[in-house]
Formats: sequence, C-alpha cells, structure tokens
Amino acid sequence: MQKLAEDFVTSRRPDLAGVLQEIDQGTPVARDTRLVARPHLSYRLNEDGNQVTLLFGASRLALPAAAAEPLRFALAGAPFRVNDLPGLLDEAGKLVLARRLLREGLLLRSD
Repeated sequence: MQKLAEDFVTSRRPDLAGVLQEIDQGTPVARDTRLVARPHLSYRLNEDGNQVTLLFGASRLALPAAAAEPLRFALAGAPFRVNDLPGLLDEAGKLVLARRLLREGLLLRSD
C-alpha cells in the first residue's frame, strides 16, 4: 500500500506556477514572513528513524527527523509566520526549512 501511495504522489506533476517570481522577489524570508502551503499540493511524508523524506512530483527531499513536525505544520494549509513553526528547530533551522520549501515551490508568500 505504501508503494502505491508513493507511486501516486510521484506521478503527479505539481503546479509550480509563480515559483520563479517567488524566488526572484528579492525580499528575504525572515522570522515574521507569512507563508502558506501551495494549494492542491500532492505529497507524501515518510518518517524513518533520524530522517524524514518528503515526496512530491518527481522530487524527493530528505531532511533530519527534527523537521517532521514543522514540515507537517507548514504543509497543513493554514497561513503561518516562519517563527510560528513548532517543534525542535531553532530560529536558523526554521528559516532554512522555510526558504527551502519556498524555493522548491511547496510554499507561497501570503503577505
């Protein structure tokens, strides 16, 4: 069943409209930057010991297990501020995660 779910998610082509504009916006992501998950995002989150893997489209992101809780929160759909990410990540870790998810097209600015 897990393989079927992974095949489904990885066979979907994500709608990445506007990603280049997001990246090229020039305003850096900061603690108070408001973000939201891209609508209609198909993804799968696999947790395995000290690592979490996020599958979306043909992409695969491997992150430390400490990123699992803030990752689930960020992709849940409600707008949030970077500083509001829950879990064990420190401020620098939250910023790195938010920037990465924005660059990958999983998040949008909601300012």
